[in-house]
Amino acid sequence: MRVMYVLPTQAFGGAERQALLHIRRLPDFGIDVLPVVGPGQPMCRALEQAGVTDYVFLDDVPEETHSQLSLWGNVRYCARYFSTARRASQRLVGLARAGGVDAIFAARTIGWLVSARAARRLALPLVVRHGSRPFHPIAKLGARLSPLLLGGRPTAMLSNCEAADRILSPLIGVAGGILPNAVDCTRFDCTRVEPRYRQALGLTADAPVVGLAARPAPDKGLEFLGEVIASLRERVPGLRLLIAGDYGWRAYYEQWFETRGLAPQVTFLGHVVDVEAFFASCDVVVLTSRERSIEASPNALLEAMAMQRPIVATNVGGIPEAINHGVEGFLVGPEDREGFADHLATLLGDAALRQRMGAAGRDRIQRQFSEEEVMRILVTTLKRVVEGARGGHEASEMPQR
Repeated sequence: MRVMYVLPTQAFGGAERQALLHIRRLPDFGIDVLPVVGPGQPMCRALEQAGVTDYVFLDDVPEETHSQLSLWGNVRYCARYFSTARRASQRLVGLARAGGVDAIFAARTIGWLVSARAARRLALPLVVRHGSRPFHPIAKLGARLSPLLLGGRPTAMLSNCEAADRILSPLIGVAGGILPNAVDCTRFDCTRVEPRYRQALGLTADAPVVGLAARPAPDKGLEFLGEVIASLRERVPGLRLLIAGDYGWRAYYEQWFETRGLAPQVTFLGHVVDVEAFFASCDVVVLTSRERSIEASPNALLEAMAMQRPIVATNVGGIPEAINHGVEGFLVGPEDREGFADHLATLLGDAALRQRMGAAGRDRIQRQFSEEEVMRILVTTLKRVVEGARGGHEASEMPQR
């Protein structure tokens, strides 16, 4: 069996780590992979470092914008986006035909957009994986219209959590399944990693450090987090907040924290390659995503749990599917600043509690988010859709966790 794995991407983050795992491990299960990536180079470097050199690079693939655009800028961006998507989809038809593939796996919505034509023209089963929730009415309308605009529904659709699947499956009209994010527990192991960022910033071993690994964007609730940090200045002396991630809104949020007198406590690190060292530098890891956000199952929280870091997070999206309140961390309503601050202060003041919750978090990751479990689900799905296509019928049932 041969699968064309389509991942349009510019950078390298959580979604790309998941794709790298799939591409690297599928041959172990007898499935040959033709990776198609671009327009960014980071995924190419990651593939080559993993020993995967037979990939196809597409430089003419729609690029996401991380900047704030005017109305006219948005119009021009959308026109360029869909024009590029048409060219990429034409290229994929030729690649799929020449590559002798049996199925197409498309990661992210843009992967589906550029893969749909090849799947339709060559009568190939198409598996689409989503890693976010559409929350805006326009995004939901787009999901509902996608089968019409793209000439049909995917053969199978996978989401990384139940929260995303509950929204997407009814909109697209396909029976969904769950392919959770996998965590490399060898890489994310606190006994093997040095707290490099704590050392680089001159922070002592006992300095209270809170970490956020997320792109600085409006849906991540940084204003909420800033108010929490401000409320803890007297309760937690010396508190520092480290933010790992880059985005077009970064300058805005740096200025936001500075105008509120929080700049001495908050450090924006930008894009962090060795995110495990970032987590090792933190006492507690937080996520303050809003209810109306694309948040589904965030890789960052799972990786932090594998690093035995307790979590304080807003109770949105698929986060409660990974964290039991009071066991691996604390879950708080997305508007409850006081409750968030109280739980954060409790953890920062109790090393034994941090250790206990951190250990529980790693145990849960090893049980429910292991590479082997994720690969079992993925391989079962791919074999089912290919066998269904060969037998003249679609896969009707997705494997369960």
